[in-house]
Amino acid sequence: MVLLKFRRFKDAKAFYNTFNGKPFNTIEVWILTRKSSKQVSKVESSSNTDDPFLSAFDIFETCQTAPISTKPVPPPTLRLRELPTCVVCLERMDASVTGLLTILCQHTFHCQCLSKWGGNICPVCRYSQQKDVLNATRTNSHCFTCETQKNLWICLICGHIGCGRYDLAHAYEHYTNTGHCYSMDIETERVWDYAGDGYVHQLIQNKIDGSLLEFPSTSYYANTDSAASEQNELDLKNKLESISLEYTYLLTSQLEYQRIYYEDKIMEAADKAKKALEEEKLAKKETSNVTKKLLELQEDFNQHQKKTEDLKKLNSLNERKVEKFSEIAQHMEKEWKDEKLLNSKLMQRIEHLNSQNNKIKLDLEDSKKKNQDLSDQLRDIMFYISSQKHIDTIDDTLKQELQNGTIYVPHKSKKKYKK
Repeated sequence: MVLLKFRRFKDAKAFYNTFNGKPFNTIEVWILTRKSSKQVSKVESSSNTDDPFLSAFDIFETCQTAPISTKPVPPPTLRLRELPTCVVCLERMDASVTGLLTILCQHTFHCQCLSKWGGNICPVCRYSQQKDVLNATRTNSHCFTCETQKNLWICLICGHIGCGRYDLAHAYEHYTNTGHCYSMDIETERVWDYAGDGYVHQLIQNKIDGSLLEFPSTSYYANTDSAASEQNELDLKNKLESISLEYTYLLTSQLEYQRIYYEDKIMEAADKAKKALEEEKLAKKETSNVTKKLLELQEDFNQHQKKTEDLKKLNSLNERKVEKFSEIAQHMEKEWKDEKLLNSKLMQRIEHLNSQNNKIKLDLEDSKKKNQDLSDQLRDIMFYISSQKHIDTIDDTLKQELQNGTIYVPHKSKKKYKK
């Protein structure tokens, strides 16, 4: 089943009316029919390979079910699909090496081989596209904008059809809008490069000498003589038979060489796999030792971590004690400073009192001395007064004697006081 998508509904309807119920080609019995569908869901393939000629292969399919043995098992052989061969040159068709071309009958050839094939018939099924069919196809094409059918150019990037620059230049307008610079003339099949402002030559590379050849258009083959084509076909058939036989012998010998070569490669891979298994065992042993050491280190780490946590708790407790002691020390230091200040004030007070006491003592001694002097003076005065009174009471003769007499006053002895 093939899903076709059209840009416009009328193109899809025209395609349906043209090909519905008709055979796929002149040889096969398949009939083209349309299946109506209301919804198309996305289907994902289980194959992830990008090569259309190779099938997917699960590497783990055989590795998981392989029995355990001492000798390593050779690597599994990939389930490959053989590349198809070109019917002209009988060589493998690899898209990554040479260019491939698929014609209308869905047969694929090398571009170089198909360019050397005379005529416009298929080398396999002899399918031929008549000139009137080509002309009919070309006449059915029209410009997507103005719908003219003359001087048409088709974009090689998106398939947009537009008229030439000598008409309304819708092909050039498509280039200015999208930037698709390659456009092909439908009549002559020549490619024009709008960016380089010139024609582009369709070149193919010769596999034998590596030279570049221009690939001719299909219109060249449409104008060739059919008789010359049939004669060339017979000659080519004989050449192909001889080449086929020679190629068969060559292919057999090359396959034998390839078998021996790949068997050696498989044995070499088996030896490498054996060495890899031994290295894997050593690596597992080393891994187990490293794992054991790692567990021991992990246990030591856990113990050290536990000790560290205990030390952190003890450190936090000691820090709280230190903070408490520091507060007490600050309080005691404050009290000591207060007491020191008080003591200094008291000492100043004592010194002041001592100085005042000394001053009072000095004043007292001075007072005592003054008092002693005053006492002496008072005694003398009293003695004088008493003597004067006594003298006044005596006779004049005694007064005369007393006036002419002399009085001796004895000295007082000093008394010693013990301290």
